[in-house]
Amino acid sequence: MKKIILTVVMGFMAVTIAFAQIGGNGSGVSIQNTNHAGGVWVKSTNGVSLDICDIITIDNTSADNISTCFCTVADLQGPKSVGTAHFNIQSNRVFDVTAKASSDKFTATNIDAGIYGNVTGDETSMPADVLQMAVTAHSVNSGTLGLYFSPLGSYKAVPNTATGYTAYALGNGAGPSGDYGPLLLLDGKPGGFNTSLGTVARSFDVAYKANPGWAYAGGTYKLNVVYTAAQE
Repeated sequence: MKKIILTVVMGFMAVTIAFAQIGGNGSGVSIQNTNHAGGVWVKSTNGVSLDICDIITIDNTSADNISTCFCTVADLQGPKSVGTAHFNIQSNRVFDVTAKASSDKFTATNIDAGIYGNVTGDETSMPADVLQMAVTAHSVNSGTLGLYFSPLGSYKAVPNTATGYTAYALGNGAGPSGDYGPLLLLDGKPGGFNTSLGTVARSFDVAYKANPGWAYAGGTYKLNVVYTAAQE
């Protein structure tokens, strides 16, 4: 953690009515005798230090669980919209935002048994890349990588020696995704929510689609998506 130290020097001034001999050898006290009207000016310096920590927060202001029903033929014919989520970020340093699945597969529950019960061939192992996502709006003043719908498992950024990453739609390239997961937002600028002091709120929206197709038995499939905001 890096710390920023801001030092403020404050001058305090006192005025006496008549010339006087002021004694004492207190630290930081300076006595200056003047010959102009107003008498003796006494000045003292008080150093004030502000120890500022690196601070970053990310909050999901939407529903914790987003769901939709795949209940018709049309639902299974192609990607279907699942829902959206909104996130707020506060950071006093430049930051990145990453997204990754908490597991490589959905957790399946409430599996419909069918008239013969569960039989060989019923598939319930749904991979994470069935879920697609995209950044649909942002106010982070950054290079936005996740602008287009792509499977969650293919969100990657291509390393670049000049800028660190190539800023373009995720899912179009290959390469390591880093310690925190695939990047969604790159080089987000510092900001918070105290707009009265001139800072700017930082936020972004994501939309989800899913494309399970006809491969999986009826039931409830759940996957957590983990978002990490990290200062550079």
